[in-house]
Amino acid sequence: MPTTVPIAPHPPAVRPRVRARRGQATDPHSIAERVGALNILKNTVELIIQNNDKVNLLFSRLANFCSCCHSMTVAQRENS
Repeated sequence: MPTTVPIAPHPPAVRPRVRARRGQATDPHSIAERVGALNILKNTVELIIQNNDKVNLLFSRLANFCSCCHSMTVAQRENS
């Protein structure tokens, strides 16, 4: 019966110790969370900018409609 020698797991890689600036994290999980939050913020801003064009178009159409209604009301008053 062959003898098996248990294999010890490799020790974690030694990372150089880095001193963080004030308000900056060095933990990989914290950095990943920050990057994820920045990506979400970036996507949200892009959506707002894309929808802003649609909202501006809607408001310009609404303004045109209101000015037409106002013109018609003024014309009716003048004819009365």
